[in-house]
Amino acid sequence: MVDYLDKNKILHPLQFGFRAGHSCESAITALMEYIYKQIDSNNVCILVALDLSKAFDTIVREILYEKLRWVGIDPEFFESYLSDRSQMVKGANGQLSDILSTIRGTPQGSVLGPLIFLLYINDLPLSIINSLCALFADDNNLLFCGPPSSIHRHIMKIEEDLMRVCKWMEENGLKLNIAKTQAIVLGMPNDIAKVGQIKINIAGQEISSSGTLKTLGVTFDPTLTFRNHINGLSKRFHLTAKSLFPLKPLMSLDNFILLANACVISLTDYMAGIWGTAGKQHLQKVERAMRSMARRLYNLTKFDSISGVIKEELKWLMPEQRYLLKTVSFVHQTLSDNKIPHFEGLLKRNNELHSYNTRSANHIHIHNRPKNSISNRSVHVRPVSVYNKLPLDIRECESVKSFRKKLKAHLLNV
Repeated sequence: MVDYLDKNKILHPLQFGFRAGHSCESAITALMEYIYKQIDSNNVCILVALDLSKAFDTIVREILYEKLRWVGIDPEFFESYLSDRSQMVKGANGQLSDILSTIRGTPQGSVLGPLIFLLYINDLPLSIINSLCALFADDNNLLFCGPPSSIHRHIMKIEEDLMRVCKWMEENGLKLNIAKTQAIVLGMPNDIAKVGQIKINIAGQEISSSGTLKTLGVTFDPTLTFRNHINGLSKRFHLTAKSLFPLKPLMSLDNFILLANACVISLTDYMAGIWGTAGKQHLQKVERAMRSMARRLYNLTKFDSISGVIKEELKWLMPEQRYLLKTVSFVHQTLSDNKIPHFEGLLKRNNELHSYNTRSANHIHIHNRPKNSISNRSVHVRPVSVYNKLPLDIRECESVKSFRKKLKAHLLNV
């Protein structure tokens, strides 16, 4: 079924959830590339993170079967799979409820459950006229951009789309949780100061833009410094490390390092390609936390040098290096045979644009330089520049896995 959906390009191009090559990070990257482009054009962006109430449990099966027919899939198998199901709940006192038949929803924790939901929500973007709609299962985002001088008009446009979303939800048996729906205005500091806080009306209820917005595990702030995200990451890093160190005397150093890598260092990998664009003063918080942990691993004082140990023994990448590992690997993946579907054609080599036999013919073409410091963070800029300067043996790696391995070794030795 997945092969059929991919071959016929049935799923919406901005539908990222539960699809090969469409991770949380690629979903946010797609959103950020659009935001950076708009900010480079001196626009501000209104981002609204929609929250659905019990989305998987409220699917109307008859509507699902009709949508399957729309895309050329016989719903008979799904009718058999979803029918004659029942459930019970367990109360706080441990007592079980009666067993009742279910007439709505799809089983969660199954292989088919997420695919069913993707097909069910796939036509939501078709009802939206003014805004960009990015979907990741039941985490959906609306984005509207325009000049800061016309902010009131932009609010009206996104309110129109939110009305269409509410209507679509009602017609499809789903419900938008307005109380948990968030909004934020993104842009250059001067533009954000001019716009100030905005209010958006959704189905008669008013929500105000906030100073932070969290979607898909990333905390946004109006000027995209990612300061709040990094503060939260640093706090989780310290708390998790603190909870692990009582176990250190109970195992060998090698085993404890494996545990630390899995439970603590892995925290710095998630969305590093996004928050890694932050300024050095913010990234240093994570770097200090990593250095502190390395010293505790080897029982060193805060005055002892730890850089050599981190590079040669622990092989940890610092935040800026992790950002480059993520983004430069992304650049290679979009150019390789194993392309990320949504980003095909995003980057082109110079020899695809002209026939001149120059030394840089095989390099990736760098677009016009962005006008400001925020849009300068696009994957079109620094990651592409780093990729073009890599040794040829790294750039010629056929698999993404071998490319990442060689790139990590290169970054550790730079």
